[in-house]
Amino acid sequence: MRPDELIGNSVEVLKNNYYKRMLQTKQLFFKCLQENKTLEEFNREFAKIWEGLEYRFMNTRKKELETLIDELNKVSLDDKTKEFLELISQSRFDEAFKKYENTIKKYYQNRLSTIDNVEDIDSYLSNFVSKYDDYQASIPYFTKSGLLHSYRDIADYSSMLFNTNLLRIAINRTLYDAEYLDMDLIYIPAHNLSCQKCIEWQGKIFSKSGKDKRYPRLEEAYSNGLGHPNCKHVPVLYWDESQIQKEKFNSNYWKDQYEIDQKKKAIQREISKKNTDLKIYKELNNKTKIEITKKQIKRLRLRLSEL
Repeated sequence: MRPDELIGNSVEVLKNNYYKRMLQTKQLFFKCLQENKTLEEFNREFAKIWEGLEYRFMNTRKKELETLIDELNKVSLDDKTKEFLELISQSRFDEAFKKYENTIKKYYQNRLSTIDNVEDIDSYLSNFVSKYDDYQASIPYFTKSGLLHSYRDIADYSSMLFNTNLLRIAINRTLYDAEYLDMDLIYIPAHNLSCQKCIEWQGKIFSKSGKDKRYPRLEEAYSNGLGHPNCKHVPVLYWDESQIQKEKFNSNYWKDQYEIDQKKKAIQREISKKNTDLKIYKELNNKTKIEITKKQIKRLRLRLSEL
């Protein structure tokens, strides 16, 4: 397995784990409201869904990733890697989850306070199934300059942090190996489905120090797109020409494939969300919404098959 594949697969597992729990929480939200459960009762069931969410998974992947990179760099070290790039702390993950948790619980409390005088609770709750998703995107994401870029849900945000940490672990290991072997040249292997920020930098040799004028300085690539929050390009030591890939994955074909892959993932996620909505509407016995949602799922599946 390549380092970029290890990072990509690991991040996808974590993201799907979060997303599955998010959908379970949405079902719980409406089930508890339908049964007029107290906030305390909702909180207890919420905790059951999210229990066991921990990050030892990252420690396992860290070891696997460092071992894989050492093999590629032709070095065997048992030493602890230097943190040339600081890893995101556990508290950052915890703060993001707390923001999500507080937002959902506050929304539950607000909705609960409005249903006492409602005659048809099922119809009333049906009006909020779609709106609920707005409250899931509750975590602010800021640019390097401190500007608010967007709001993310807990799955997107936490997987982005996880991806960033795995990439920094990989970069740190190669920089450590380079320091240990006193090597300056670094190669960025190309991989398919690269985004536009990285595509011009992959498959190239760089000088870590900038002293070898035959190649651009490594910092130039990292200052101009490479290493962004969801990047999976892992640098390795450059030994000889045998490492240079003939396929750079930078043609228009691969650019199109990246866009198609992103669209497929978005549609698959939307289908999962709509299937959850369908279950909720069935519990609320809203036949009109059931039929509408079934048609939406059918259209989404058709779009997916056409890609």
